[in-house]
Amino acid sequence: MKVIAAVNGSVVSQMSAKYALEYANVLHYDLVLLYIKNKKDPMEDVNETFETLSLEGSKIGVNIETVILKGDPHKAIKDYLLNTNADTLFCSTRRGKDYFTNSFSERLSKAKLPVNLAVVRVVHLAQNNSFESIILPIKESKLSVKKFTFFSVMAKAFDAKTEVYSITTMSKNKMVHIDIKKAKEMLAFINSNLRHYVQLSKILGFHLTIKHEFTLNEENTILEHIARSNHQLAIIGAKRLSFFSRFLGKEPIEKLLQNSSINTIAFYPQEE
Repeated sequence: MKVIAAVNGSVVSQMSAKYALEYANVLHYDLVLLYIKNKKDPMEDVNETFETLSLEGSKIGVNIETVILKGDPHKAIKDYLLNTNADTLFCSTRRGKDYFTNSFSERLSKAKLPVNLAVVRVVHLAQNNSFESIILPIKESKLSVKKFTFFSVMAKAFDAKTEVYSITTMSKNKMVHIDIKKAKEMLAFINSNLRHYVQLSKILGFHLTIKHEFTLNEENTILEHIARSNHQLAIIGAKRLSFFSRFLGKEPIEKLLQNSSINTIAFYPQEE
């Protein structure tokens, strides 16, 4: 089994590939550094990325391959993936006003790929190997096995503490009239549904806490919580074409990637 990291010689793509390297290391998979030829990318930068990551891989015992493709990027990468036994494709997303619009990562997020997709947005360049705490926002108790598996591997990769941040949305009227007893019942129900993940975290050997929030606006609540918390990495579960199941409103993936104050990975599980 292999992990694929799409690189183009940029610093952010190299950091995204470092996450892929740590992910591959935990699972004892090979890492493929994949570059699709583009006139805009200086080959000396691409080769430097290959050399740097190959050296880092050799230090921790991860076998690294380098692959260079030609032609239309999306067709080339899809054809390659169809003929490769791969688990997850990591790629970076550009920085700018619209992080996703018309980008390579945005098109990949809409494609039906035979692998998981992890889109990485880098905010802090110095934190690629120093995550002490990772956060995973979810809606109520909706946490899939695929999402939790990716979350767990990243926690093990960086030996990090973790937090599942459970968001319950309600109307202003309901928020005003909810009583303590009802609130406790709702939280108890969510905790009961998540208890297996807490047990799994203990078996896997990483620290997991669950925090809850009742809110009118999920997106703002997540961003505010991230800003005031001591997390260094956020993992956002997403669905292809539906953008985070759209529970954060219109195009929440783009908004969270744009406004998050910490490094963020949007994780798209492979669709069956």
